[in-house]
Amino acid sequence: MTLGEQIATRRKALGITQRGLARRAQITDVAVRGIESGRIHGPRFGVVVILAEILGLRLDDLAAAVGQGERRPYVRQSIVAAKTIQGKDAENA
Repeated sequence: MTLGEQIATRRKALGITQRGLARRAQITDVAVRGIESGRIHGPRFGVVVILAEILGLRLDDLAAAVGQGERRPYVRQSIVAAKTIQGKDAENA
């Protein structure tokens, strides 16, 4: 399942509209539609993190999805790096 498909599936399961998700994430509904449809390939890392938090998705799952037809492999690398940092923070707490 691609990144966009994961986001769309979870959004629908939560009963959130594209416009509602866009407002919560402080992005345009056009951007949400583009990510979900795959027209926006490999959205910015910060957007992925915000969407994951709003939708309750794990970065692990999204990292696996990024790269399936995505043009920005560095987004996947950023997600993996963020997970590593989060893990180190948890160990140090």
